[in-house]
Order: sequence, then C-alpha cells, then structure tokens
Amino acid sequence: SEREMYIPSDEFNGKSPFDFCLDNLRDQGDIYDQDGAVWFRSSKYGDEKDRVVRKADGDYTYFASDVAYHYWKKLRGFDHLINIWGADHHGYIARVAAVLSAMGYPGALEIMLGQLVNLFRDGKPVRMSKRTGEMITFEELIDEVGIDATRYYMLSRSSEQPIDFDIDVAKKQDSPTRCTTTSTRTPASASCCATRPAIRAKTIWTWTPLPPSASRPTWT
Repeated sequence: SEREMYIPSDEFNGKSPFDFCLDNLRDQGDIYDQDGAVWFRSSKYGDEKDRVVRKADGDYTYFASDVAYHYWKKLRGFDHLINIWGADHHGYIARVAAVLSAMGYPGALEIMLGQLVNLFRDGKPVRMSKRTGEMITFEELIDEVGIDATRYYMLSRSSEQPIDFDIDVAKKQDSPTRCTTTSTRTPASASCCATRPAIRAKTIWTWTPLPPSASRPTWT
C-alpha cells in the first residue's frame, strides 16, 4: 500500500524539521561550519568521523533526513526505533546512533540488515541504476513473475544471505505445485498472515499529531 503523510507547518515551531533539529544541535555545540558546509560532530558520540548535514551548495544530505526523521519518531512517543536497512547502508549505523545520542536518546536505535536481491534474466545480471532511471520495482517484478513464485524465492532464503533471483526461472516455477510447496515449507508466511489482524487492531498506521509544545519531551 502507498501512503502520504504531511507534517503541519507549526509542528516544529514554524521551522522545517531539518532547521529545527540542526538549530538545536548547534545550540548545544554539536554543529559547526567548515569549508562552506554544515557538519555534525558525529565523532564526539562514537562515529569514526564528523558528518556533513548540509552541503556547500545548500542542499541537505541524506543524513540530514535521517536526523529529522528519527527525532520526529521520538517525539511521537516511540521508545525503541527499529530500522530495516539494506546491507549496503551498514556505514550509516554509527552516525544515526550518534545523532540520537546527541539528542538525548542513547541506545534507542536498533538496526536489522538485510542482504540485497540480485536480479537475473536467463542467467545474466540485470543492471539497474537510480541515476539513469533504469530500475525494476518490486511491483513490476510481481506483475511479471507472479506473486507465488516471488514469495517462494523471498521466504525460502534467509534475509542474511544475498538472493540471486532469476526472473525467467521464477516464471517457470509459478505453478500450483510450487504454491503448495511454498505454503508447507515457509511457516514465516503463515505467521505473517496470523499477526495481520493483531497489527490492524493496534492501528499502528494511524498517525497521532504531536501534543502541545508544553507537554512534549524537551531536547536534552
């Protein structure tokens, strides 16, 4: 499913989430300017080096988005933040944990890393690039291969291991026999279906606006 979420303009005292967080970090001495860029003192909190949050051309970095997003999640009342990242983002763990520590939330972050899925066609790698726009979305993969074969490929392998997904082979395997094998060999699928009603009952998809400023947690 797809959702859009909007943040009211007064949610961060009339500032953008980026400016709100960076201003608070600057006030406590964890933001500085160098070579025209804006830096976070990530090394002060265990990272191997300081990190850029705003480039010299004025654009925010991806890390700046992480700063604002994780602080916003804390303000919404979540004590323990669990992120599922691709293994290629391993290097970001220390910097995000560092900025949460700077905000006063040490130990609040837990990262689960999943290995990447490599797509093949007839045994040959499918090359993709975000920069050139050459991509196959998960939705497109399901449309072409079939949902049962896709489930089988994903659930029959550990997320800790890279998956070589051959589209042509998977299309040949999308049969009633394979579907039966999937349901008997992958209890994870049944477990996910069993927990779905409980998840809906908790209405975790419903966003509750932040409480008035006076009752919010203070930046420490």
